[in-house]
Amino acid sequence: MTIEIQVDKPPDDAASLNLHLDQPQAQECLIDVEELTATEEEIVRDLEGVYKKHPGDNKLRAFLDERKKTVIEYQKVYIIVKSQLRKSSAELSKTESEIQSVNRRLDQLEAERAEVMKEKEGAYKAMKSTMFMSQFMERGWQASVDRFGQALGDEADIVT
Repeated sequence: MTIEIQVDKPPDDAASLNLHLDQPQAQECLIDVEELTATEEEIVRDLEGVYKKHPGDNKLRAFLDERKKTVIEYQKVYIIVKSQLRKSSAELSKTESEIQSVNRRLDQLEAERAEVMKEKEGAYKAMKSTMFMSQFMERGWQASVDRFGQALGDEADIVT
């Protein structure tokens, strides 16, 4: 009879891997949004300068207002991406901590399994030795020992 216990460590968590990959991308997005916001703010300043020279131009005013809305939208996107990046970092730390905890437990289970396998091997060897010895013992060997003990008297009590 063979009993096998197999404990495999799972591969690194895929979500953790994705978070590692997403963080640099999120950082790049933040830089892009910062650059776009700076460009739009510069355009808005230039348009405001032009509008000061032509204060009654309603089309220019509408265009300027649209650009200001764009800057506000970029700032909102920046805030959202930055907060998501912080959340991802916190989740990544938590996930990595949980993975380490699971790996420690798997190591403990592997050590316990190794102990059980050693005990199993010891029991198997003892069983084989007993079976081997029983082949050489005759039936009724205990009766022979008892007769031998009776023949020796009190000394037999010491032996048995």
